Amino acid sequence: MVATLIAVAAPAGAEPPLGASPASTVVVDAPPCIGRPYDRGHLVELLRIELATLGVNDVVVPRPGTPAEVDPARLLATIALAPSECRDDATEVTITVVDRASAKRVERRMTLADVGVDERPRAMAIAVSELLSASLAELELAGSPPPAVAPPPEVHSALAYRLTPAADAARLETDRRIVEDREEQSRRVRAEETARAERERAPELDFSAFTWAMPSRETALVGGAGGLRLRGAHALAFRLGAHFGMGDVELQGASALVGAATASAGIGVATRGPTELDVFTTLHAGYGFAHGAPSGSAGNVQGHSYGNGIAALLFEASLRVPIDALWSALLGIDLGYVLADVSFLSDSSRVAGIGGAVLGASMGVSLGL
Repeated sequence: MVATLIAVAAPAGAEPPLGASPASTVVVDAPPCIGRPYDRGHLVELLRIELATLGVNDVVVPRPGTPAEVDPARLLATIALAPSECRDDATEVTITVVDRASAKRVERRMTLADVGVDERPRAMAIAVSELLSASLAELELAGSPPPAVAPPPEVHSALAYRLTPAADAARLETDRRIVEDREEQSRRVRAEETARAERERAPELDFSAFTWAMPSRETALVGGAGGLRLRGAHALAFRLGAHFGMGDVELQGASALVGAATASAGIGVATRGPTELDVFTTLHAGYGFAHGAPSGSAGNVQGHSYGNGIAALLFEASLRVPIDALWSALLGIDLGYVLADVSFLSDSSRVAGIGGAVLGASMGVSLGL
């Protein structure tokens, strides 16, 4: 069924004088079809029923070519069906309503091809009633101009009855959409909070380059590190890692190559949010070595290698800045002390090695698992 609605402004009539009789007559102009494409007698019978629900009980159906004998002051609307001849092969009908109360003309084109012949009168009667109801309903809207003619009270009552459920339904629909929008927003917030909490609790693999400086030994190590970071309850965090670094120290008349490989375990706190700050107390334990080599001018001096277990306690702070959903950038600083050291001796003096206070910095990336 195809429907087209056209509104054409008609000359507005004057406001009905006070006490004027209501316009309660509807004139129906339809060709005298029998059976096909629709049965006018059946249509009129059903149309009277449909219009009665609208408060219109005076329906006049004049003979074709004969003007309707109706008092113009009581004429509420005219309804015309086109084409005006009865063609068995007609596939559509145009319904035209001229509503004198709202001073409008509206049309609807109705397809008949997909409607059974016996069902066409009912479908057309409903379509006519809906079209007239839609036109008259504007009279009930706030701020609408006064009607050109006054519909009877029954029409106002019927329109108010029809519009109230529609208004209630629209209000309920609006309320329902507001509730759904709020629920959807709450679901999104909960989903984001859940996803953020899962990301925060997820283990992370850290990969970084580091440097440790030991001023009392005039030694620095440069190397790489890897670790696994785990979140605990609340702000608690844990980290397991491994470091390997080496450095070359120039001495008077000699040089020393110093290196260390350690495993570490740390416990600390970590903030929550997109950018996180970690502060750990970490114990490093492993193996350190120093190998000394004399310079060419050192005469009979010989090189010597020495290695031993080492241990260091460091306070480590690192900043994690997200790059995307999985990766974060790492920037860190270390401060601590070597508890068990390895030193290179020159004339029984400790001139190089791994020992004393440690100052360090690191840079790397973290991968969320």
